[in-house]
Amino acid sequence: MGWDWGRPMDKPIIRLSMEPIGPTAGFPSDPHNEKAANQLVYQLSQIFPDMDLSWYRHLYAQLLPRNESIAEQRETFRKQGHKSRVFIGFDLGQDHVTTKAYFFPLRKAVRTGQSSLAAITSALESLPSNPQFPAYAVVQDYLAKTHEGSKLEAEMVAIDCVAPAKSRVKIYFRSASTNILSVRSNMTLDGQVTPTGTRRGLLELERLWDLVFGKEREIDRSADLRRSDHRTSGILYYYELRPGQELPSAKVYLPVRHYGKSDKAVSTALTTFLEGRGDVWQPAAYIQALKTTKSVIVQSLHLYTALIRE
Repeated sequence: MGWDWGRPMDKPIIRLSMEPIGPTAGFPSDPHNEKAANQLVYQLSQIFPDMDLSWYRHLYAQLLPRNESIAEQRETFRKQGHKSRVFIGFDLGQDHVTTKAYFFPLRKAVRTGQSSLAAITSALESLPSNPQFPAYAVVQDYLAKTHEGSKLEAEMVAIDCVAPAKSRVKIYFRSASTNILSVRSNMTLDGQVTPTGTRRGLLELERLWDLVFGKEREIDRSADLRRSDHRTSGILYYYELRPGQELPSAKVYLPVRHYGKSDKAVSTALTTFLEGRGDVWQPAAYIQALKTTKSVIVQSLHLYTALIRE
């Protein structure tokens, strides 16, 4: 769970995600927990009539093969480090709820001998109504032709459960490079995506980076953060694609759980960051939000900045 504070003076959007686990998951009737997610999204679609499950059903069928062998299960777990198949997420706005679905493609990759990205690409190319994503070609070109792009490993793909014309595809990547120069390259696709406000956004990103990871980073901007061997170490990104959109949007998640000095230091850093934007309301609201979680600190807080081409 997290809060999207948006622009100064905006009230936050609450974002949360969960892995549905059914009461018979792991038992003979549902050994791989395949029932709960489908049951949940169907129930939600009865509550929120603007939900559209066409892309959900397609990606579920394409990326989550059934009747996995023991060898396939073991190989997936060895590479992925967990057994999750799909998450369901929610954006809780002031007057609207958006439901999202997140799929892990590694099972399909193991089944077919493809890479995870190839499995995602194949699933997107066969989406119902044949939507076109010209921005995806820009992402693929960056992955294939640049040093930092070649380090990005596809982990997950997500969609909004809305009408396809209004939906987004978000492809999540993780990079072992943990220096700010690498982040700048991945956020702009080596300078290919620089919409209005990019320079200011990058300066804010670097300011946030220095606050949460320590100002010693300023000494050498190419120096990686301290080593971590946890499965979720490295820097997480996603590239957002919309039907017909020429360029992708990008978002970066800074894993302060692994690289921050302490949880208290991270909360102090984010408060300082919000205050530095000239905002009075948001820093106080952020601290209050932390207190409502019964803690002054947040252990796995994810911080991000985004570059959006509108």
